[in-house]
Amino acid sequence: MIGAGLIKWTEQELKKKKKSNNEHNQLSQLTIVIPSFCRQDYLVRQVVFWAFTDVNVVIADGSPEPLDASLIDMISDLPNISYKHLVDSYTSRIKKSCRYINTPYAMCLADDDLYLKEGLCRAIDHLNQNAGVVACMGQILGVDYDLQKQHGFYFPYGGSLRNYQVKSEDPVTRLKYAIDGYRTATSYAIYRAQTFKDVWQGIQATSCLEATEYEHAMATYMHGSLSTIEDLYWLRSYECEPVDSVIDGSRETTFDVWWSKNEYKQECLFLVERLAVKLSNNSNVEKNESRDIINELIDYILNRKHVGLMNQTISLIFIRRIFKILTMFSFVGNLVSKLRSTSLGFAIRSKIRAVIRGNEMQFVASDGSSSSKFIVAELEETLIWIDGFHLARRSSLN
Repeated sequence: MIGAGLIKWTEQELKKKKKSNNEHNQLSQLTIVIPSFCRQDYLVRQVVFWAFTDVNVVIADGSPEPLDASLIDMISDLPNISYKHLVDSYTSRIKKSCRYINTPYAMCLADDDLYLKEGLCRAIDHLNQNAGVVACMGQILGVDYDLQKQHGFYFPYGGSLRNYQVKSEDPVTRLKYAIDGYRTATSYAIYRAQTFKDVWQGIQATSCLEATEYEHAMATYMHGSLSTIEDLYWLRSYECEPVDSVIDGSRETTFDVWWSKNEYKQECLFLVERLAVKLSNNSNVEKNESRDIINELIDYILNRKHVGLMNQTISLIFIRRIFKILTMFSFVGNLVSKLRSTSLGFAIRSKIRAVIRGNEMQFVASDGSSSSKFIVAELEETLIWIDGFHLARRSSLN
């Protein structure tokens, strides 16, 4: 249930945006699919953020109940946003959303994350100028909100995508390079629309969302090359906790757990078979050899040959190892789940994340280019806007 304070904020922000000028014309070439589950406050934020822009937005809400009728009516008046209540798996919601994509490019967006419009335009420009690339990813900045200080802030998220490219004429070479030293470059990249559809239509839901991420990445590299740009566009949010779904399973079912347990054996076999068939269809490799290659890639994953996205600080590595050991005991996992919704749990979470992420960024320096100046201005404006959202959200909870 969306509170009255947030609905009022939504109405006020939409009136402001209707009168503002849109300076990001490239966005008319893009469709953003937002699969969501039980975070409808943040869906409302997405509606306000993208309203009256040129981008086409498809919201695929898998929550048990749809948004309030008043909010659905509000969305129906927005020419560029459509809301679909689809009680289905994460994968199925994206597949069903593909039928609403009529633009040259498409991408996914998590319901709590945000994209900088200027950065998206630069990525679209890159794809327009590089016909041999099927997907393009921008740089990342972390964003969080301090409930005690009541302000949002940015923090460095890592530089592993700087100058990162996965380019080769050979699909097997692309796959081995990308998975050996894996980093999340495909999940929130901008795709050529047909590739976006082809990749997702071949993926099947499993009991492990991490497996879906790897299947998506492998399928992407079977189709073609990925580039990154130096411009920032992804604001990776830490404002709320993940929400597990009965349909999609728990995030506690990591890839390692999923792959090793007998109850998921059939899903694992089907995953290998799907990917082997896809590789064979997109290369000169026979199916039996394709199966061996897929198993080799899965060994890379199980051996954790990851680069990741966040900077691998000593603090981060130490905390992850300790947490992994502790959560081997079921009572610790249950305690963590209960603490998440308490003020004590939030305080502990904030302290741990502060150690992991490092210092808050007070500002983001411009490199002097016009693109960089626009991105810095957009970052400053977005942070003020995030504070307004949380103020309205608090007023709804009181």
